[in-house]
Amino acid sequence: MSPAASKLTPDRRRQARRDATYSALFGTIPTLLLDNSAVIITYIALLGGGNMFSMLSSSLISIASTLLLLPMVGFTEKLGLKASVRVAGYLGCATYMLMAAAPFFGSFASPLVIIAAFAFCLTNPLYVNAWYPLLDGFLLPQERSHFFGQMRFLYQLLSSALFLLLGLLMGKNPPLWFFQIIIVLVAISLLGRSHYIDRLPLTSDKPVKSRYNFRSAFKIAIRNGPLVGFSVYVCFVSLGYTSIIPLVYIYMKSHLELPPNMVVSISSLTMIGIMVGYLCASSLQRLLGTKWLQILCHLCFIAVSLACFCCGKESGNVILKFALLLMIQGFATACFGVCFSTETLALASPGNKTMASAFCNTYSSAGHSVGRLGTSLVLGSMLLAPSWQLGTRVVSSFQTLFLIYAVWLIFCLLLLVLLPAVVPVHEDYYQP
Repeated sequence: MSPAASKLTPDRRRQARRDATYSALFGTIPTLLLDNSAVIITYIALLGGGNMFSMLSSSLISIASTLLLLPMVGFTEKLGLKASVRVAGYLGCATYMLMAAAPFFGSFASPLVIIAAFAFCLTNPLYVNAWYPLLDGFLLPQERSHFFGQMRFLYQLLSSALFLLLGLLMGKNPPLWFFQIIIVLVAISLLGRSHYIDRLPLTSDKPVKSRYNFRSAFKIAIRNGPLVGFSVYVCFVSLGYTSIIPLVYIYMKSHLELPPNMVVSISSLTMIGIMVGYLCASSLQRLLGTKWLQILCHLCFIAVSLACFCCGKESGNVILKFALLLMIQGFATACFGVCFSTETLALASPGNKTMASAFCNTYSSAGHSVGRLGTSLVLGSMLLAPSWQLGTRVVSSFQTLFLIYAVWLIFCLLLLVLLPAVVPVHEDYYQP
């Protein structure tokens, strides 16, 4: 149990949970815009970018997190948790404004969107490194699952409503200025995140005056067997499942040739699946336990990958099938995400919270980035045959990638023994 959280009154903890939720509502849309929606993908396409640029845009957050989460731990400790969030908010706002201005740069427009998006992603590790230690200041262990599920349900509800509205408003041929307005509004929302983070309770948020001992903190993390095992498992599974959603969007746009408004509207259904997953995750975790919920999410990722492989142009009602599969994938992703967050806090040993959370998130982001960046390079290099024959069916390169994901995720079933929830008896720190 966090000493800081245990000293707070129930009313103060309740208010802190509300403030943290409000900060997430303001700050989540910029991340989702890059990571799980079709808005930026469509924006890049309208600026003349190809499938490689579109897929690359969805991998930028994870690439930046992989590279910078651990190196920025010392900077977060020196700057202070709340100050880190403020700096990330101001810089992130500026990068989104630059992204909105991309059409004024002519032929350099689509690369500029990628550059600005990556610059935003470089600020994200500052926020992520501060987020989990901030939560530990007011969350009791028994409150974690409910908090993460409820908070993420609310921000997915907001995001789903916004993206569904965007799909309805933009029409079949949306103008560039429509996307520019969206991106500017998203930039401003980052400032609201900092406002509510400043209201969270802390026993101390003074910058560390002495030199932060990165090596010592890192040694504590890597000697924590459950933390390392969990991180490795999440890395390998993330490599397989995180590319499915953006690849489906690109598949629908470029292969099935759906109009932009339909792709964006379908992306809102994905968010509805995620939203329902967050709403149910806490109850499912209590009912099934973390162990079985993680295993079922893993099996669900395999099933969705195989089902996407089976959905080709010749399939009947292919759009409805993809919409249903995206909702299921979103549901499983949400439940898996809640398990990840609760286990991260449970595995972070006292006095080393920032390093431990950065360690877990780095491995998760590494899998995320390798999966999406690898997919991006495959699409851009035309490494796979555009199509091949399987009996009487013609299988596209997109379907081949879905099959590769499924095979990889089946292999990752061997790594379930690394999960602390599956093999809970350890001498190292683990407080579920």
